[in-house]
Amino acid sequence: MLNEYSRIIQERADHVFEVMAKRVSSEDMPRIRAAFELAREAHAPQRRKTGEPYIFHPIAVHKRDCSHAISMASSYGDDVVSVDYKADETLYPLTLRVRAVDRSHLFVDLVDCITNTFHLSMESFNTKTDRNIVVCKIRFGVHSYAELKTIINHISAIDGVDEVRRLDEDDELFDF
Repeated sequence: MLNEYSRIIQERADHVFEVMAKRVSSEDMPRIRAAFELAREAHAPQRRKTGEPYIFHPIAVHKRDCSHAISMASSYGDDVVSVDYKADETLYPLTLRVRAVDRSHLFVDLVDCITNTFHLSMESFNTKTDRNIVVCKIRFGVHSYAELKTIINHISAIDGVDEVRRLDEDDELFDF
């Protein structure tokens, strides 16, 4: 089993190195590899509750404004390596929950905000109405956390909208 874990760890690390090599300077890559090797050595004996090697979780790449990256940086400090990388057009999928008073053209305004104002495509748009209160689940992708905050502010300003929040994967869709 140890050999299998070693193989999986190396595959995951190689994937991170491949992604980062396209986005960071050649001077940053040795720092990233050295940080990984240090982490692999330091955490070799540690196991997660599942029995998997502890290092499975930390092998990840996050944007600086990612809430998970911020949380990790505040919890782990020097174990988080900061590097500069070239911006790309990657879209990060998410789901927003919007609650509003039902009215004519509400859905048009919501779709217009995302598709026309921000020029983003929507993956799905689901609704439920109960006693004149509409709850929408809107799935789409954003380029950054800053863009998400701006979209949430725009949607919040739509007439009748009283709540906009990002859903975690385990959140329920329609909770009145």
